[in-house]
Order: sequence, then C-alpha cells, then structure tokens
Amino acid sequence: MFSKNKLGFYQFSIFKKFPEIVHGVTIAKFGNMKFSKNFRFNKNFTKILMRLNTKFDLISFEQVHKAEIATVDEQEIYKVLRSFDGGVTKKSKLFLSVFVADCFPILAYDPVQQIVGIAHAGWRGIELGVVENLISQMKNLGATRRNVSVGIGPGICGKWYEGKDEVALKFKFVKKKNGSLFLDL
Repeated sequence: MFSKNKLGFYQFSIFKKFPEIVHGVTIAKFGNMKFSKNFRFNKNFTKILMRLNTKFDLISFEQVHKAEIATVDEQEIYKVLRSFDGGVTKKSKLFLSVFVADCFPILAYDPVQQIVGIAHAGWRGIELGVVENLISQMKNLGATRRNVSVGIGPGICGKWYEGKDEVALKFKFVKKKNGSLFLDL
C-alpha cells in the first residue's frame, strides 16, 4: 500500500520504518518529470527534490520497456542510463529515479545490507522478467530475498487497459468486456 504524504505525493507504507529510504511517487498534477537529453533538471522535478529536502546525488533510468537492471555507484551520478529500466545500489546518498505513466514503479529495499533497487515495470518488462532481474541484481550485491521489502506503485488497471489479444493473452489477469480484452498487470 501507499499513502499520500503531507507534501502531496505518495509514499509506500512498507518503507516508513526505514528513514534512510527517501522516496516518492508523484501523480499527473505535478507535471512532467522527465529530464532533457543532457540531464538538465526540469522545474517540476526540481520542486519535488526541494520538497524532499534531499542532498542525495541523482541517477535516472530511461524507460526502454525491457528488463535490464543496472548496478550503479558514484560513477553514474547525474546521468540518465538510457538502456535500463532500473537499477540497484549499495551506496548511500544516491537517489535513483524512474519515470512511469501507465507502467508501475517498483521500489525494493534490503535494510540489513542496505541495498536499494528501483524499476519501471510495464507489460513488456513484466513479461521479460524486470522484477525478477531487479531482485537478482540486489542479490548479486549481497541482498537476501527474505530481507527484501517491495513496494509497487500505481499503474494502469484492468478497468482501463484494453490490450490487444496477443498481449493480453500472455497474462493471467484478463477480463473480457464487450468483445474486448482488458489487461490487469
């Protein structure tokens, strides 16, 4: 579950007990958050960082709708990694970001090893194993599955996501309505 915080965006309830995890999920009213090609902050994203009062260094991931997860450290600060749908790190003070619209933001954390991971999960990434790859990359850094907590943010649901037959039939959660298939990831 997630809930709206006093700053006006959403946070995962499961991570409230970990003050070292600074995180948030914004909604459309906050505007476009994407960076320019040369990693210039846009004004909307800058406002969020100011609200979070964060002094973290930022690394972002370009959504490519695949399942590649990068392992990152200080060498990737202030870069947009353009061929990955997420990343993991064991380094503190790194702020990892993904951008989603209909797709799901995934945040994972092992508090024992202090390993954090983030992913962009759309239907293609889910089919290709992006969530499994996220956990696998965390394990490569020393995380253990039993210690990892995962938050899944808001994304499109079966009420609105009309899928093409070849896509919808790949998943278990499909509803048929008025001759169309609706996919619930």
